[in-house]
Amino acid sequence: MKKTTKFKRILSGVLSAVMTISAIPIVSVHADESTEPYPYDWFD
Repeated sequence: MKKTTKFKRILSGVLSAVMTISAIPIVSVHADESTEPYPYDWFD
């Protein structure tokens, strides 16, 4: 394998890993815990 091809593969692997790791906080969703009952009468 040529040096430039190997370098490009390593660089693309690192960039894809960084993009995946940086997207994790966006994807994770925290549920809002509340004890209030949901008012179902709004949709009647």
